[in-house]
Amino acid sequence: MKRFINILSILLALALMLPMAVVFVNAAPLEDWLFIDGVNITRQVNFAVIYRGVERTGQNQWGFDVVVDSENKVVSVVKSGEAENGGTAVPEGGFVISASGVKTEWLEKKLSVGDTVYFDQYTQKLFICNNSGVFDPYFEKEFNLEAFGDAFMIAEAEDTVIKTDFVYAITVDTEGRVISRGRKADIPEGGFALYATTESARNDLIAYAPLGAVCEMADGKATLKFTKKDIDECIEFALKNATDKKNSALAVFDDVNYNKLNALLEEATDLSKGNLDYKSVCETAFCLENEVGFISAEEEIAELRSAFHTPDETSDTAVRATVLAAKAAGLNSIILRVSNGYGTCIPLPDGNKFKQDDKFNGFDVLKSYIKNCKDNGISLVLCLDVYYNEYASVANANWISETNAEDGMKNKWYSPENPEFKSYYLDYVKYILENYAIESIMFDSLRYPKFNEKSDLGYDNDTMERFSVKHEIPIGEVMEIKSKLFDSPHWKKWVEFKMGFVNDMATDISETVRDTRSDVNLLFVAERDTLDHYYMQNSAEWIRNKLFDGVCVATYERDGDENDIVGANAYYGGIVSDKLTTFISYAGNESFVFAGIEASKGLGANLLNQAAVDGRNIGADGFIFSNLKDFIAQNYNLALDEGVLRGTAVSPLGDLQISAKKVLDFAKLKIYNKLRVWGGCDEETALAALDKIDAVLAKMDSAPFDYNQALKIESDMAVTFASAGAKNAILKDFAKLTKMALLYKEKVEIPEEKPESSVSDETVSESVSEETESDIQGEISESSDDSEISSSVAKNDKKKIEINFGEILIYAIVGFAGVASIAAMIVGIKRKKSIPSNHHMPKGSAKGYEDKE
Repeated sequence: MKRFINILSILLALALMLPMAVVFVNAAPLEDWLFIDGVNITRQVNFAVIYRGVERTGQNQWGFDVVVDSENKVVSVVKSGEAENGGTAVPEGGFVISASGVKTEWLEKKLSVGDTVYFDQYTQKLFICNNSGVFDPYFEKEFNLEAFGDAFMIAEAEDTVIKTDFVYAITVDTEGRVISRGRKADIPEGGFALYATTESARNDLIAYAPLGAVCEMADGKATLKFTKKDIDECIEFALKNATDKKNSALAVFDDVNYNKLNALLEEATDLSKGNLDYKSVCETAFCLENEVGFISAEEEIAELRSAFHTPDETSDTAVRATVLAAKAAGLNSIILRVSNGYGTCIPLPDGNKFKQDDKFNGFDVLKSYIKNCKDNGISLVLCLDVYYNEYASVANANWISETNAEDGMKNKWYSPENPEFKSYYLDYVKYILENYAIESIMFDSLRYPKFNEKSDLGYDNDTMERFSVKHEIPIGEVMEIKSKLFDSPHWKKWVEFKMGFVNDMATDISETVRDTRSDVNLLFVAERDTLDHYYMQNSAEWIRNKLFDGVCVATYERDGDENDIVGANAYYGGIVSDKLTTFISYAGNESFVFAGIEASKGLGANLLNQAAVDGRNIGADGFIFSNLKDFIAQNYNLALDEGVLRGTAVSPLGDLQISAKKVLDFAKLKIYNKLRVWGGCDEETALAALDKIDAVLAKMDSAPFDYNQALKIESDMAVTFASAGAKNAILKDFAKLTKMALLYKEKVEIPEEKPESSVSDETVSESVSEETESDIQGEISESSDDSEISSSVAKNDKKKIEINFGEILIYAIVGFAGVASIAAMIVGIKRKKSIPSNHHMPKGSAKGYEDKE
């Protein structure tokens, strides 16, 4: 028997390793260039990323890195597992190509030390040059669209809009020339659009469809061609698109940096008149396409600029470092994620079923954040999960909502039906409100996890029995819903029944907060899809009934267990404007609506910038990035400083008197120095508007600014300006001020003292060393649940945070399983050893092991 088991282990190992061998044996011939997935972003699985203008890549050691000097020469190769802490060093003026998974094969087989390369950021191709530094960028590529299924879709001018937001598009004119790329655009008469709905198809269009390329359609095939004579067309279309964008902004008096925009256009125009070559044309086209998007973002004075952050700091010094980093990144707010009970960062009284995570050792993280945010002018929003908790079963297994499938949702969600959990949770909320001087509180996971048409929650005995009794349905038929789902005759009632519990909790949360602290801004996170059966979350009614003061619409990616993916194509397709339009229709002018934007999946900064602009354009009150550390680690803050983060904005959740003064002062400068200069009004009109604003500012010296004053000054501005464009341009700012005044609540003083903890607030864990004030400016050097963080300095002397992400490849998983089988045979496992549980082990704590590819 033992021999049989050993033989079986060998066969199993070989079988498991077989897919890995097939990948390389049957691989398609390698291209003469490598597609680069991004610049200075996190290296994901099967990505190739270029890092330049930074000190180090900031990635873990399990990538394959090629170091290129300032002369574009390959000077060294760093194999997987050999990189230093903080990633491979980036040479001055050069760059590092860092790849993982299947992308490493190209680097290993195609590049050697001494080779010359050229990176074309416009088409995202890395070329190998000959000894003279020459490469061939021209091509003719045929795509059999039928073979790609729904990855590519075609639309003509008379067609309706493609029924998906997850698209990257190229638009082709009547002559077969690509005239726009990226976002869906108007299709010219006689032309067509080609949409990519998958990441792979999008990459193909980026690589093979530069502006000016020829696109021919015949027999279900698309042929894309780009030759040397097409580079004139490329620069011409790039200039036209950028000029059109500038003129459109100026026509409505958008507050953009026209001086910088004009300088960019003039430089490109001069280039177009000379002798053109591929490098200069593509570099200019990229600059026009990318930079104009940033420069065209308006300067705003009042909007939420925030990011979610799960605290792992164990000292006041570390908290202050995080707050300073957020401020240096151009944010005016932090959304602090705090667990709903077990594993919380808040020290709780003895005997409570909820418990602070041991790693904090009694340190009061929330109290420290409140103080440091207040000292640095940062608006703090406490974000509490309602039903989700990674360690939910630890607090009380009887509170768990059961799933119909053995998947990642198991034991992570409390049951909305359970009255005991509800009571404990509301007491927890009340305890925080009574003991902490928070000004804003947000509730997340006030819902069921996303129903992905397979996995569904609510199958604990208590929930099913209550449903059975309420609707007089035999329990056997109720249990059949587990497998039948949509096909069950009781499905609709089942969804409505579960939604009822969530609605009741939303109402009780609202009443608890209002009764305990009427001065607190009350917000919640809404999932972007509003169909009842997706999340059992009735967002529309909550907003209309004013249970909450505002909502963050989550257009970012959820936990992988929920299979709720948001990729780059979603932002190209305009997911933010599409989803927020729905919620703004619910809110009107009586609730805040914020755009929740993905910031942790290696998306380009141009997409984040455009997503924030999309939100602005339809009336959102600001944006919240999904992860603060990821936001800074991927240098988004540096890129967006020229875009949506230009200038300093006040938070709509902050002090009204401070905000009102800044908005009014900003309006004065905008009217006289911009609208007047751009032709939006004459000198007399500008001075009349300034007099009215000065009158309000003077009144604020003796009486606080309020909603009635906001209404009056907004009305005064409406009748002051004759030009519709200028009127709309200035009224945008005053409308925001009016909403802020409407929703503002006078703050209640909360005593500094709270129940004594067994450990002082100044406790510092042994793993955290003391830092001086100069050391913490913009630096964070602690590990988190998601990543390992180290401080680094960008070339422009701005601080940033570098993060290492897990890049577990399916090939590594399969290979590891095979090796494990062989190991089992060799060692001769006689019995299975038990592994002690550790509920306080943070995700990703075994850094460098789970990331190994």
